[in-house]
Amino acid sequence: MPLGQTVNETTMKTDMKFKRFVAVVVCALWCGSAFAQNQNAGAQTLSQEMSGLAGKLNKSLVAQKFTNVAAVDFTDLQGQPTELGRFLSEQITVEMVLNEGVSMLDRANIKSILAEHKLTEEGLVKPENAKKLGEFAGVDAILIGNVTALDDGIVLMVKAISTASAKIVSAGRITFAKTSEIQQLLNRGISSTARTAPATTTAADGASSYQNANAIATKDIGSLRVVLKSILPLNLDNGRMGIRCSFDFISLETQRPIVVALNATAPDRYKRSIIGDFLRSTLIDENGGLWNLHNSEVAGMSAVGVGAKGIYDADGFYQPTDIVALLKRKDDVGSDSGSYNDGFGNQKYQFIFGSTTEMSHGQSISVTMSFVHDANQTTSGAPPKVFQIASEVVVGVAAADGKKSYSLHNLTFDRVSIPRSP
Repeated sequence: MPLGQTVNETTMKTDMKFKRFVAVVVCALWCGSAFAQNQNAGAQTLSQEMSGLAGKLNKSLVAQKFTNVAAVDFTDLQGQPTELGRFLSEQITVEMVLNEGVSMLDRANIKSILAEHKLTEEGLVKPENAKKLGEFAGVDAILIGNVTALDDGIVLMVKAISTASAKIVSAGRITFAKTSEIQQLLNRGISSTARTAPATTTAADGASSYQNANAIATKDIGSLRVVLKSILPLNLDNGRMGIRCSFDFISLETQRPIVVALNATAPDRYKRSIIGDFLRSTLIDENGGLWNLHNSEVAGMSAVGVGAKGIYDADGFYQPTDIVALLKRKDDVGSDSGSYNDGFGNQKYQFIFGSTTEMSHGQSISVTMSFVHDANQTTSGAPPKVFQIASEVVVGVAAADGKKSYSLHNLTFDRVSIPRSP
């Protein structure tokens, strides 16, 4: 064999080895880049994951003309509710509202309807029960979900069920990291009569976490947990009776800040420049006695209230239930006042009063409310034994664009009694 041919063959073999080496390096670099991209894609926050899931479900439901929807508490695979499942149900309700085309029924209302008609959440997969709920609540689809804890994260699977057929009409799945806050929620079961409630501690990163402590009752409304901690009868200076209730208001958001406020009554026509005197919060005792809550008898939380529709008395005031729309209007225009040109210049009028209280994610605030017996009603002279507390609370959740999505909730504690002295 000629020497030149041997050299050429050796050179060709060396070139082939080099090309193989380059190919292996390129492949490794490409795979590493793809792996990093996949890792980054999986590192989205829970809020981002929930937003994407809600957007997918919303689009699918709107396309099928399911526009009135309700979400029930999400459960584990054994059908048992957890605090995490309840939290995720609340969060997806808020995220669905942020998308257009679907109207969500408040979870407090759906629970009341289920209880009234002796239906269970797990029983909604049966066609006859789903149809009943559709008739009673006016919804055409229900969101149910399962939460599963794995070694590397939490998996949430959500199904949309038609109330007409009980068939699955849409579904989605997300996976998110198991943070310490998520683990705490995952470990807690739910009981409507549980007498435990969170007490505030501070984590290493500055965020608030919570541990169980004695309490009277706990309610979740939207992105907020309200813990009724104590009740104390009062003897006021003017001989009238009062009842002071202490609460913890806790943000259930893990990423986004929220704002909260108590809703006030509409102003008196002769007090157009100030918020209504009383809050839309009442206490009703076992004898039907009414106890009111004055603005000055609240500590720890601000109040908001509707204002005038125009500059003239004849224009009247907004209804207290318009508070959500007016808060959005205030955010949009950057002012709580409107103006009207009456021919002599612009005349201003205030369409909303008060302010909201800001809460960072996971934060807790202490609130006291001192209810006073209505002066127009007679009293037996003894404090009530059993009563109901009802209060309107505004909750605003900050979206990714900085705007807030407001909702008005009815916070109700039924058949509450003043604890006996030991």
